[in-house]
Amino acid sequence: MSAAENYLRDVIPLLIERATEARNQRDAARREGNSERSSFESGRSLAYYEVVSAVVGRLSVYGLDAAALGVPGDFNADRELA
Repeated sequence: MSAAENYLRDVIPLLIERATEARNQRDAARREGNSERSSFESGRSLAYYEVVSAVVGRLSVYGLDAAALGVPGDFNADRELA
């Protein structure tokens, strides 16, 4: 693998993990009824969703194997992060 592919293999799972954490924080704030925190966490979650969707969505354009770069085989950003 090239250095760029090694970088992506390191960064993509980290982004997915942080996006999942942001979604969980958003959901927790909503359950608590904390509107100020909920607004912040919603924006944070949306930002991660946008980044992960863009990065994962472009892998195939460059002929990169998403699974080899740490994207779970059944990963769907809309389902997992929205």
